[in-house]
Amino acid sequence: MPAVWRARQWRAAQRAIELIDADSADDHGRRARARERYGYASYLAGDTATSRRLLEEAVDLLDGTSPSTDEARVLTGLAGNLMLAGRCAE
Repeated sequence: MPAVWRARQWRAAQRAIELIDADSADDHGRRARARERYGYASYLAGDTATSRRLLEEAVDLLDGTSPSTDEARVLTGLAGNLMLAGRCAE
């Protein structure tokens, strides 16, 4: 994947979080999805610390909600990120 494409994806995901947070403060699923996408883009760009932070924010947003595909996607992303970082016990 070309670096230019990853940078565009990262910027678009960052902007999406800003817009969604401003527009959908009560829609935790939508806000969590945006963070999951930005986390994935950050991971692809090599910024694993930002990726984990965003995925953890997404998990927090979905805490206490009913099980959903959003939660499954976020937890899968965080688990994969931690596994590849050698933090399997978490």
